[in-house]
Amino acid sequence: MLSLERRVKQGDYTRTVYTWIKDGKTRKKQGCIMVWVIDNLIILGNYKDAVLFLNDQLIINGDSRAGLSLLGYCHFVNQDFNNAAASYEQLTHLFPDVNEYKIYHAQCLYHLCRYDEALRVTCSLDQDSESQIVSLTKIQAAIKYGQEDYSSCKLLIEQLSDDDSDREINLGCILYKEGKYSAALDKFLNALNLEGS
Repeated sequence: MLSLERRVKQGDYTRTVYTWIKDGKTRKKQGCIMVWVIDNLIILGNYKDAVLFLNDQLIINGDSRAGLSLLGYCHFVNQDFNNAAASYEQLTHLFPDVNEYKIYHAQCLYHLCRYDEALRVTCSLDQDSESQIVSLTKIQAAIKYGQEDYSSCKLLIEQLSDDDSDREINLGCILYKEGKYSAALDKFLNALNLEGS
């Protein structure tokens, strides 16, 4: 790690890292500026190179919370939900008290249409705060919608606040599925009004 710091002079980090990115050498570099490199790759939208770089870093430290979390995020953005789910599942085992990782894991499983597994993950969540309860309710409603269990989905959605635009959008989707197009349109328009559009 120190050898990398010595090779990159203070003040030259930006130029050096952008050169690495441009030359496609980011995945070969290691050291204490890992998070800085990844942040810049992500800011640039270069998620695939970020994944390669993070995989290399995780060979060195496979239990790195920052590395696994960023890797899961990059896979999710790339819509590689299998690998994102694997990253978040590993995080839930390493850090079982962090509910956000369980929510992200459930979201990945939902996108993979692995609804029963996603629902099991949500059942393991602690409901420590109002925002976690809302996130949990929303993902469970999405799972029920994916399973075409619209009555359970609607019961969950109705637990959300009336001023939550997601509530209106989801109710609109259910109404649309029921063939109630005018009522669905009203819900969608109400959601736009709630968002201030």
